[in-house]
Amino acid sequence: NAGQRYAVFGDRLVAPIKVSRFPGRDVAFNDFIARLQDTDVPYRVMFNIKPGGLNYNKMNSALATNGWFLSPSNNRPIKNTLSQLQEYVETKNGVVVGVSMMISTWAKLKSHVEVSSPSKEIIDFSEIQSRVATILARVKMWGGLRADNALMDPVEACLFCTSGLKQGHFADVTPVPLPNCVTFLPLDRPTMPWKSGTLLFRSPDGKIMPMEVMSTLQTAMLTLIYGPPRYGKSVAIGEFNFDFIIKPRASGELPLLKMIDVGPSGGGVINLLHGGLPPDLAHQAQHRTIKNTEAYCVNNFDTWLCERYPVSSQKTFLLNFLVSVCSSMRSYPSLQGMLNMAVDEVYQQTTDEGHNPRCKRYKRGLSPVLDDMISRANFSVTDGETTIWSLVDRFFDAGMISEAILAQRYAVPTLPDLASIFSNEGIRNAYPENVGTTNQPATSMVARAVREAIGAFPLISGVTQLDASEARVCVFDVKEIIKTPSGPDDFVTLQQNAICYLTMMNALLRDFFFDEASVSEVRSDRARDYHLQRARALTATEKMVVFDEKHVLKGAPGADEQLDYIIATGPKLKIGVLIGSQVLDDASQKSKELATSVVFCGAGEGDGVSRAASTFSISPRCQGILKRILAPSSKGAEMLMKNRTREKNDQYQHLFLSLGSNMLWAMASESEDRYVRDAVYRRVSAKVGRSKLSKAFPGGSVKSRLTAILETFEGGLSDERGQEILDGLVDEVCGQQ
Repeated sequence: NAGQRYAVFGDRLVAPIKVSRFPGRDVAFNDFIARLQDTDVPYRVMFNIKPGGLNYNKMNSALATNGWFLSPSNNRPIKNTLSQLQEYVETKNGVVVGVSMMISTWAKLKSHVEVSSPSKEIIDFSEIQSRVATILARVKMWGGLRADNALMDPVEACLFCTSGLKQGHFADVTPVPLPNCVTFLPLDRPTMPWKSGTLLFRSPDGKIMPMEVMSTLQTAMLTLIYGPPRYGKSVAIGEFNFDFIIKPRASGELPLLKMIDVGPSGGGVINLLHGGLPPDLAHQAQHRTIKNTEAYCVNNFDTWLCERYPVSSQKTFLLNFLVSVCSSMRSYPSLQGMLNMAVDEVYQQTTDEGHNPRCKRYKRGLSPVLDDMISRANFSVTDGETTIWSLVDRFFDAGMISEAILAQRYAVPTLPDLASIFSNEGIRNAYPENVGTTNQPATSMVARAVREAIGAFPLISGVTQLDASEARVCVFDVKEIIKTPSGPDDFVTLQQNAICYLTMMNALLRDFFFDEASVSEVRSDRARDYHLQRARALTATEKMVVFDEKHVLKGAPGADEQLDYIIATGPKLKIGVLIGSQVLDDASQKSKELATSVVFCGAGEGDGVSRAASTFSISPRCQGILKRILAPSSKGAEMLMKNRTREKNDQYQHLFLSLGSNMLWAMASESEDRYVRDAVYRRVSAKVGRSKLSKAFPGGSVKSRLTAILETFEGGLSDERGQEILDGLVDEVCGQQ
C-alpha cells in the first residue's frame, strides 16, 4: 500500500476507485467510455453481479422502515424504492440483482530520494492524482454516479478490480432490476462482422474495428464510397486499394487492381508499391496520365489473340460504347439493333475467313514496329497481298506472343471502319427510316455521329497505342480528358465523358472477364489452349476495379449499362468493384441492390442527408450521424458505413479512418500538399521523401503551416511570394537529417 488511496504493483502505481452510488437513470456504457475517450487516462472497470439483490439491503430496509422519522427526507425515498423493488419481484416475477462496481487507473511509479534522508524514498503521486481526479469528474456526469478512492485497503481493492481474483463485493452493493442493469453493462459495444483484417477503422470511442476487403463473409465486393470534396473520400479509396493489395495471399503475387481516377490521388498507392517492390517488378505497378492524343489511342474493336470476332462480353461493351458515341440518336428506337448489325458487318469485312478479299493487308510502312518484327522473324511477305491475320497466326505459331498481339492491332476493325459500314446496302435496307427535324436517313445520322466522335477523340480513332498489359496494379488519371458537367442536362459533356471513361475502362479491364466459359466462344483452334491456360490463371486471381468520381457519368448513355454489367458478372469471376462519387444519389438501381458496403464520408450541403436516406433507406438515427459528420481532423476521416453479410443482415457503424503520416502523404490530394510532396520526391527518393515529410509535417499536410504564414501578411500574397513559401517548405523538409 501507498497510503489509503494507492497500491504499488511492480513498476505501476494503481488507484482503485469504489462506486458508492449507481446512475440514477438508465445510461449506456458507451456513454461512460465517450466521457473518458479524449483524456488519455487508462482505466479498468469491474462489475460484480449477484442474485438476490434485495438481500443486500436488509439493513437499509429495516432502518428506512422503522426509523423513518429520524430523517424523513432521506428515508422515505429509500423506503419507497425498496417497496417498488419488492413489488416488482412479487407481482411481475421480476429479477433484482445486487451490483457493485469498481474502477481503477494507474501510472508509472516515479520516486526519488531526498538528499537530507537518503534512506527515505519519496513517491511522486502527481500523475496518478491527476488521473483519479479526471475519472471522478467525468464519471459523475454518467447518470449521477458517485465514486470515491479513499479506501482502507487499496491492495485488496485492486484485487477486486481484476476479474476472477476475488469473489464477493468490495464496493457498496446496489439492488437493481436485471433489465435496468443490462443497460449500463459493457454488452452493447460497436463491432464489425470481421474478426480480423488489414483495413482498420476506429469507433468514436477508440475501439479498433477491422475489415477484410473481398471477404468470404460477403457474397461479393461492391463498395460505394460517397463524400463531398475534402471529406476524405479519395483517402478512403486509396486505403481500400492498398489493403486489398497487401492482403495475405498464398500465391505471393500482386493481385490485379485497375483504377480510373479523375485526379492524381490514385497515384499514391503506386508510389507506395514502388517503394516496396524490387526493381525488376516495378513495371507491375503503373500510373498513367491520359491525354486525348493518338499516343494514348485505344481501339475498342480489339479482340483476343487470333480471334477474328469478339466474344459476348466484348460485344456487350462495344454496344454500350457505341450507344455513348451515338447518344444524339438515343431517341431512335432501333439504335441498338442497327449498331449490333453494324458491329457484325464490320468484323465480317475484316476477317480473312473464306479468303475474304476485303480483309486488311500488310503494306510496308504501315507500322515501323511491324516492319521490324517481320524482318527479325525472317518472314517472307508480299507487299499489299499478305494478310495481316496470316502474320498474326505465323507469329503465334512461332511462339512470338508479344509480336502476334502487336500485329493483330492492325488486322481488326477500327472506328473509322465502322463509320463506312453504314453506307452498306444491307444496313440501309434494314433501317430505311428517316429521323430528326432534318428528315435524314437514320443510317446517315448514326454514321455522322460516329464521324464526329472520330474527329473529336483521337484516343478512340485508330490502332491501339496505349498498353498497360504488364501492370498488375494500374491507375489511369483521366482528369485531362474528363470535364465536370454543368448539370444533368449537359448532354454534350456527359457524352464526351462516357466515351473517354468507357474507352479507358476497356483498356484496363479487357482481360478481367476472361474465364473458361468465355473460352468456349473462341473460334480459333490454334489459340484455344493458350486462352484456356490464361483463363484459368485469371479466374484464380482476385481482381478489383475502382471507378472514382463516378458523378461525371451521371445520366450518360451507355455508362451505367456497362457498370451494371461489370457489377452483375463480377462475383462469379472474383472481381471486386469499388465506386467513388461526390453525389449521393447517382447510384444505379442495380448497384444499390447489390452493394455489399456503402461508405458515407459526409453528405455535403443542402438536402444531401435526405437524398442519401431515400436512396439507401437510412434510419433516422444514422441520418443524425451522417448530418454531423465533419471534414477530416486529427481524429481521422469520419464516416458512416453500411455492411451487408451473406445472411443479408445490414449493419451500420459510425467509424473513423486514421492513417499514419506516411500514408497521408502518399495519398495527399490538396494542390499545396502535392506540390511540396512531388518537389521533395524529385530531390530524394519517394520512400525517403515520405519519411522526411512525415517527420516535418506528421499531420500529412502543410496547410496549417501555410495558414500561420499567411496570417503574417497583410493585403494578400502574390503568386510569386506564395511559390517562394512553398519552395521554402521543400528546402526545410529536404534539409532534415
